[in-house]
Order: sequence, then structure tokens, then C-alpha cells
Amino acid sequence: MKRLLQLVLITITIGQLCAFGQTEQVTAAEQGLQVFLKKVPEASKSSYGFDRDDLLEDAYLGRPFNLYTITPARLADFKSGDSVNSVISQTSLWYFPVMLHDKIKTILVVDKIQDKWSAVSLGYTPLAREIEEIIRQWPESKGFNPKIIIVFQADKYLFTIPEIDGYNLTFIDDHYEPEINKGCRKKPLNTTDTDSSRYSTLVEISKTIELLKPLVESSINE
Repeated sequence: MKRLLQLVLITITIGQLCAFGQTEQVTAAEQGLQVFLKKVPEASKSSYGFDRDDLLEDAYLGRPFNLYTITPARLADFKSGDSVNSVISQTSLWYFPVMLHDKIKTILVVDKIQDKWSAVSLGYTPLAREIEEIIRQWPESKGFNPKIIIVFQADKYLFTIPEIDGYNLTFIDDHYEPEINKGCRKKPLNTTDTDSSRYSTLVEISKTIELLKPLVESSINE
């Protein structure tokens, strides 16, 4: 029964990838996954989110995220009333969740290098745990498609839920500083959307930008 459940979960995930499309990014991830997994030392499996008894060859890819960013220039130009879509821009980076037993274990990164898509790294395990919590709170099955955003200069990850509105932007907090969102003015959600997850309430973009600006300025001035 356990093996059957695992096969069902793999089938569901492959279906999600097929729905995404057999893009060059997906092909690169499929080709690179086992290559990187074979390089994981047995003694270091926990560093990649795997348990000691996990069989790495059973890992599979989840639906990827195209990573977005906010540049220092756009951050500086932010005005009250600006939407999330007006401040973010796409990067060439794709983050593929690496799954096992229906859980995100780690992340395979795909990037375009010299006009060719390739898997370039495996890791970001603390971030993987946070992304899993976000997508469990805001699942695709209920029509949600979170966007993951990085501000390189501040070394911070954020997310937004476009289906709620265009003005929520929330730190992925525990990856770097626990409870970084604490004390921020929260955006209330409908009671049907909330639960006990720390990602069940979202932060207004203006408040998040206010916190980001000094972090980026400090980094640039170092």
C-alpha cells in the first residue's frame, strides 16, 4: 500500500509537470536531477532534507517556480499604490522542488548559461521547507499560484499570492530571521482562507518595501 501511494503521488506530480509543459527548463531539470542527487554524500543526506533511510533515486520533481526579483532602482522608485507586478521582474532562475513521500526536500536550480538551460545547483533546503508550507497554505488545487521573489542585495526571499490581490508581499521569514513579519501591519483575509499557518495572513506591499529599503541600502553601501 505504501509503495502504491508513492506511485500515485509520483503520477500526480508528473501530471503537474506535464500541465506546466515539457519546456527546455523541465528537460534540463529532468536531466540534472539524478546527476546532482548522486553527488550527495550518504553522511550529508540530512543537509539536503532527506532522512537517513530515504532512497534518493526515488526523488522526483515538483512544479517549478520562475524566480522573480526586485531591483534596487525599482525599490527606490516605489510609491504608495504601486502593485507587486509593477515592482517585480523575472529572472532566468527556475526553482524545482525535489520531492519525496509527497514532501519538498530540497530545491534543484535551473538557469540559462550561454544560451543553454542547465541544472546548476541543488540545495536551499531551509527555503524548501518554507515553500512547502506556503503552497500547503495556498495550494494550486484551490486556484492559488504563489510567486517566489528574491531581493539579491538584501539576501531575502519573499512571496506574493496574485489571486488574493496585487498588493500583498510577505517575507519568507524563518529562512533567515524568525518572525521577521512580526509587528507588520497585516492584510486580513476572508475567514475561509485562514488557518494556523504563519503564512495564512499576508503583509501589505508598502510595509514590506519599507523594511526592504534599509536592508538594500546597507548592502550597497558596504
